[in-house]
Amino acid sequence: MEEKFPVALDLLLVEKCNMRCKMCHMWKYGDSTELTFSQCEALLNDLEKLVDGRPLEINLSGGEPLLRKDILKIIRLCADNGFSTSMATNGYLLDEETVKNLFDAGLTKIILSLASMNREIHDFLRGVDYSYDRIMGAIGHLRKYWQKRQVYINTIIKEINLDDIVELAKWVQGDKLIAGIGFQALAQPFYAPYDELWHKKEEYADIWPRDIKKVRSVLDKLIEFKKLDYKIGNSIPQLQLFKEYYGDPQGLIRKSRCNFGDHIINVNRIGEVMLCPFIGAVGNIKNDSIINIWRSESADNARRMMYECKLICNNIINCWFREREEF
Repeated sequence: MEEKFPVALDLLLVEKCNMRCKMCHMWKYGDSTELTFSQCEALLNDLEKLVDGRPLEINLSGGEPLLRKDILKIIRLCADNGFSTSMATNGYLLDEETVKNLFDAGLTKIILSLASMNREIHDFLRGVDYSYDRIMGAIGHLRKYWQKRQVYINTIIKEINLDDIVELAKWVQGDKLIAGIGFQALAQPFYAPYDELWHKKEEYADIWPRDIKKVRSVLDKLIEFKKLDYKIGNSIPQLQLFKEYYGDPQGLIRKSRCNFGDHIINVNRIGEVMLCPFIGAVGNIKNDSIINIWRSESADNARRMMYECKLICNNIINCWFREREEF
């Protein structure tokens, strides 16, 4: 069998956040335990050996990754090992000095989580006053230092920001700094107990869209923009899939197998290595190298389980959607 090599690592640096978002419950249930810098260093050095010159992107994730005190050292280590790096942030901590330091450390891509151009809506969804003002201030600092690096916007399509989605796409199209915007379909809030009917509960009425015709109209407009070469990261098949998903999130039927385990590694804050969060850990970098774990029997067993999986999960709808017939 041909050996598989990872193309991306999602490294969960912190399970803490300074926001109180409606679409994520990590701030309620997160933990302060973190990998040490030495453990991160060993992981990244082993990864360099595993990929052996092949391209690999490392997503430094959270929570809010800027809460990690040694984030700049970790970014420099990634750069020294030849990895490209991306980091999604709510922007609240991006003052001018931090923006400059991230650039100097070698961060490749920064992704700003922006819910709306409406201050009140953005702050409501984030659960923190002045979060809109802070992210707009961050964009101002990025204009000064990041003209030659990648800046992206990420927006989840929700009930309360549905009227703002088209305007966000227009705003990004007219802004020379921002390389693009990626839209995500709303999944069950992270860290909430799994419930396949979560979207029907009253507690999620502010975020789960109720008017499917309106959702489809907005998505049709994004598809129209995409055909006009707007800076929208989603493919047309993915936007079409969103239309089906919002109509019946439990009704989609997958036609092809999940092969993310062949290419993607997830490492959490306590060192557990997962190819799929629903299957569980296949090893721990505190006890073994990522090289051995990636090539282990446990990893192969997880891959086989993933090939047979029919779950409609957040990964295949959003982050790792592929432009082939997935459903």
